[in-house]
Amino acid sequence: LSLGIQDNRGEAVVALNLQQMRLTVVEDHLLYPGGTLSSSTLTGHTFQHALLMLSLLAAWPVRRYSER
Repeated sequence: LSLGIQDNRGEAVVALNLQQMRLTVVEDHLLYPGGTLSSSTLTGHTFQHALLMLSLLAAWPVRRYSER
């Protein structure tokens, strides 16, 4: 239904809202068609993997910077 950046109590979050299209079983719980699902995370969390990879590249031991 929607994906975007929203304000949640003063913090920016990436929020996803979905509509259930078919019957799904999750750990013995039934999710019926037509129901809505939502999930969100802080926007800062979306950059963690990229920041980690760039940090590893910066710390990689090489003789010259151009070898990275």
